[in-house]
Amino acid sequence: NNGILEPGETITVNIQFKNFLSPAASLSVSLESKNSYSTVVNGNFIEGAVGTLQTFNNNLSKFTFKLSQSMPNNTPLDFLLHFSDGSYSDFQWISAIGNPNYATQVGNDISLTITSAGNLGFNDYPNNQQGTGFHFSGGPNYMFEGSLMLANSSVRVVDQVRDSTQNEEKVSFLNVQPFKISIPGSISDIQGMTIFNDNIAAHKLGVNVKLQSYSFIDPADKGYIILRYTITNTSGAAISNLYAGLFFDWDMIDGSGANDLTAYDSTGNFGYVHHQGSNPDTTIGIGLLSANNYGFYAILNSSFGYTEQKKWTALSSGLTNTSAGPADIANVTSSGPYNIPAGS
Repeated sequence: NNGILEPGETITVNIQFKNFLSPAASLSVSLESKNSYSTVVNGNFIEGAVGTLQTFNNNLSKFTFKLSQSMPNNTPLDFLLHFSDGSYSDFQWISAIGNPNYATQVGNDISLTITSAGNLGFNDYPNNQQGTGFHFSGGPNYMFEGSLMLANSSVRVVDQVRDSTQNEEKVSFLNVQPFKISIPGSISDIQGMTIFNDNIAAHKLGVNVKLQSYSFIDPADKGYIILRYTITNTSGAAISNLYAGLFFDWDMIDGSGANDLTAYDSTGNFGYVHHQGSNPDTTIGIGLLSANNYGFYAILNSSFGYTEQKKWTALSSGLTNTSAGPADIANVTSSGPYNIPAGS
């Protein structure tokens, strides 16, 4: 009952149909699995006579299928719906993602997809089909890409941000415990948790990361989400000069980042982004809650390049580059440096 298609579960599917074309006399619909990880248990539904523009559903004869215990994470589950009525036949593809290692945390005015591998917003840059991004108060998606970033030099940067080609995301984090949402949680009304490490990074730091996410439904607290990262040094040696930050590429008009502005508010100590001309009139803020060694770096996407050196600069430069735009922009909100003894 959590809306997630998990290994071993039996899934029930009810569908609403609408007949746009000619009337049908004896319409039947069947469900066929076109993937290796699901077996259809009940795949037949007979509606009978259906008039033009009539709507109907299979609530009295729901489709069911069972998922394999061996289904990997983020498995595409494709199915065919077959329609037949006498000599008429047609089909329609439907699909879902099985055993996802990401979920969308929603319950107040903020909706954010959180993954089990450091990404935020989406799990599959640049296609952005796995996830829904970042929404405020039922509005459109405002986020193109987001990720945790950790580094202690320009040659040891671990993140899931796009690489210098900008065609692929860099892969640094390995899922240890998939992201799951609890309602209610131990601290907040909607609470998520995942654990990952940097064991697959090309130049790893040797850290284990626990992310806990908190959303509250009280009217005074419905406009924010808290992301709490606990970083443990598993390298066997001290890690010095560590910076941690969150990278976000914002598109305040969905599909286009043109004419967005980002800057730092030194009074409130938070970064923000909005669209020139205030249409939409939403402003998004990103603030560090846990310390006062603030860092914020405003990025012009057209010239940033996304090299390891540029990422390190964005993480470690403090408050030296605090505004950008109007243009296609991104930003990094960071904190550091930290020295973490082995095992701490």
